[in-house]
Amino acid sequence: MTDASARGVSGPLRDAGGGNDIIVERHGRAVVAVVRMDRLAGIANLEAGLRSAALVLARAANDDGTRFDLDDVIAALGSVRARLEAELDAEPAVEDLRRLLAGDPQVVRNALERMLTIERAHEAGEPRLGSLVGWRNLVVGDNHWRIVWR
Repeated sequence: MTDASARGVSGPLRDAGGGNDIIVERHGRAVVAVVRMDRLAGIANLEAGLRSAALVLARAANDDGTRFDLDDVIAALGSVRARLEAELDAEPAVEDLRRLLAGDPQVVRNALERMLTIERAHEAGEPRLGSLVGWRNLVVGDNHWRIVWR
């Protein structure tokens, strides 16, 4: 920390921006790393990939070979395929926007602005982790609504 204090903030930040990872130590222990954003994103992607690989390995280790027909699973959950397909055909996103429009037109405007952002820059928003690896999201309004896509 003494060296960092002597150099100020701009020097280490400039070094990190140039591709040199900076490790800040306190009492001989690393406490902070300053890295470029693309490197941090790469680390997050690697972490997500490792989580996915671990999940696949765990599932493979516990797989007894039993398989279920999709229609049997749907029936066990108390539904039928035709009803689920009809719900999918009903454009649930459009219905959500209509419901939001009735409640708060500004939220719909914000949602449409965010959708345009996604259309222009598919990598906009934040990457999701865990079971949603590969998905991204943007917050709409006062952090009450999210647009999630992949």
